Amino acid sequence: MIIPKSIRILCVAACVTTGCSYEDHSNKAKEAAETVFFDASLKPDYQTETIKLYLPEDFIVAEESENNFILEKSGNPYILFVNPHENRKSRTLYETVKQLNNKDIDLANFEDRESFGFIAIRDLDEKKYEVSVGIGGVKLTTETSEKNLSDEAAQMMAIVDSIAQK
Repeated sequence: MIIPKSIRILCVAACVTTGCSYEDHSNKAKEAAETVFFDASLKPDYQTETIKLYLPEDFIVAEESENNFILEKSGNPYILFVNPHENRKSRTLYETVKQLNNKDIDLANFEDRESFGFIAIRDLDEKKYEVSVGIGGVKLTTETSEKNLSDEAAQMMAIVDSIAQK
């Protein structure tokens, strides 16, 4: 049986828009976070009462407390947690996420001589994902669409990487 080209294209497109593309998007997000982890050296350009951080142009600090901050970009919240008692090599936040790991969480980590970083992607519902990136005692979390996973991961890792730790 010969399947017309238009049907084959529709089948591939359906596969890409349903579950097949998640793995590609997730892998690209992990690669983006890892690239920024190893290559980024953005200097802090914003200061709160307790920390200095790089804040991309389209982000604002909506709320802040001693160790928790709510950042926003286009109305989308990002929860920033800073543990001042942990250093850049700390694995505490990573181990906590890892303990919660189930089939819905895609987890990766990276390490150099000065820092330990990670990314966790959790499937929330159809085409909506929770993304967390961290370095040592700093973690940033948001919800995003599948198509934005990679861009969000890179931008979030740049923010987290810019925060000075012990």
